[in-house]
Amino acid sequence: MGELLAQATIRPSPAIPRPGRRALASLAFAAAAIAALPIAMSLADSRAFLAADMEFFRLTNLPAGDVAASFGAWAARDGSNPRLWATLLPLVILVAAAWRMVRGKADPAARAALAFTAGPLLVALAFACQWLGAWSMVDCALLVMLATAVAATPVDAPRWQRWLWPGAVALGAIRARCCSGRKPPAGS
Repeated sequence: MGELLAQATIRPSPAIPRPGRRALASLAFAAAAIAALPIAMSLADSRAFLAADMEFFRLTNLPAGDVAASFGAWAARDGSNPRLWATLLPLVILVAAAWRMVRGKADPAARAALAFTAGPLLVALAFACQWLGAWSMVDCALLVMLATAVAATPVDAPRWQRWLWPGAVALGAIRARCCSGRKPPAGS
């Protein structure tokens, strides 16, 4: 993944010559490494990587955590509640990053970095729709996307853009608090 990201950030620059054989071979090996797992699963006719564990049906590992067969089943059973909204609220990071990627003024390197962090995030989101326990993977991928977006924010960006990403961190903290189901200790 890193090699693909490096090649994507180099290519938009017209000053850099076309890639040679070594760069193309490196790019081919990077793409093959990413495609290896799905190809191996299809050739072996095995879905062991996708086998469900009991923890996949729990939103958190806490005793009072929500349990459901899938995200859709949980949302249909419990309806709109604070835990559901706290689970979905951090996806604002994905919306903001997508907005930055499609905006014409964005730096090509920043756009490429956000696009490569969006890939694993979208895969984790697909898993999270199937298994409730996969929302922790979504949160981790969102954290990586947030770090990428903060690093790609230009210094001369408008003030509201610079405050957008710390606001997303605050939303993540709210989500962690709402989903824990526990009260803070007295005196804190």
